[in-house]
Amino acid sequence: MRPDIRHRGSSVSSRGIVVRSEYPIDLFGSNEEKFSHDCFLTLPTALLGMEYYTVHSSPSTLQQQFAITPAENDTEVTVQLSSTLEGKVEFNRKDYYAGDIVEFTLSIGDSAQVQTKDTPALGLSGTRVRSNKPIALFSGNVRTSISLDGPTQHSRDHLVEQLLPYPRWRNQYYAPSSPMRLYEDIFLFLSKESTRLEIENEAGEIVVHSLKAVESKAIRLDSGDSHHYVFTAEKPFQVVRLTASQIKGNTSLTDPAMLLLLHTDYWKYRYTFALPVFTGGSHGGNYQNVIQIVVEKEKRAGIQMNDRVIKSSWNIFGSTNYATTNIQLEHTRQVTLHHKDNALFMVYLYGAADKESYAMPCGITLRSWL
Repeated sequence: MRPDIRHRGSSVSSRGIVVRSEYPIDLFGSNEEKFSHDCFLTLPTALLGMEYYTVHSSPSTLQQQFAITPAENDTEVTVQLSSTLEGKVEFNRKDYYAGDIVEFTLSIGDSAQVQTKDTPALGLSGTRVRSNKPIALFSGNVRTSISLDGPTQHSRDHLVEQLLPYPRWRNQYYAPSSPMRLYEDIFLFLSKESTRLEIENEAGEIVVHSLKAVESKAIRLDSGDSHHYVFTAEKPFQVVRLTASQIKGNTSLTDPAMLLLLHTDYWKYRYTFALPVFTGGSHGGNYQNVIQIVVEKEKRAGIQMNDRVIKSSWNIFGSTNYATTNIQLEHTRQVTLHHKDNALFMVYLYGAADKESYAMPCGITLRSWL
């Protein structure tokens, strides 16, 4: 896309993009600005909704932000800023604070972007966005460091995912951790209602947490190829995985990235996607791209990649009957995975280079929503 199509600042603009196709497709977005790379899966209109809650890494080096574009004309949008917001949001040259209401109307081709004004930015997660017609909502950070040890002199990156609306949230998710990693991941959880959350690790050990209503909770968990988790709650919730920054002076390839986790209701039996173009880190090279597959363990043998049987070691999710594996990809542009018996599975894509990283779901089903 042309650079001038990018929505800058905090306002309503005419920078919405409409994509139509004769047959169902998977559509991905990629911000390829150097040192600001992340990717997202674009959701079809059948999965859009009228109630969302935003999620952001916090504190954020630069602004926290979310963007909205409508599926229909004359769409009335009401934004209630999170009660945990510190500082203010400037929108259409007016300042708003925690709990304030922001209202505007959008039509097809319009977009609205809402950004925090102060940096470091804190507390925008949990902002409620409602509308009278279906909308798409994208949430994340302009650019931020995700530090696990306090200092801020670590790598920074752009974060973005298109979120599912509240009625599409579910009670359980299978979560592979970021591959090729030496540090912890941060998982952000958000529930509309207060609820009990159980986290089961690969050894079957369970730790219990409490989620407060409409209040984002960040939980640090070990990352790397051998770590994976099952998240289960009594009430529906949404969860994203945040990959931490590359620590200054450390050669581990990584950078902040955001990944939306998807419930089994949204899995498919066939995925086709292209690998993102490398944006060029400090020392050149290219991405180390890894696909992360989650499937019922009895059905893992049926998954094929580019019409070849996958040969990989699998790990089981604790006491469940689900398994996961990480497969490093060669530098090829297009990848197709399918199950020979049409069994459902999930594919996430992660890539890392020097001070660059991205993550995204590789598709979402429409079978139950059309």
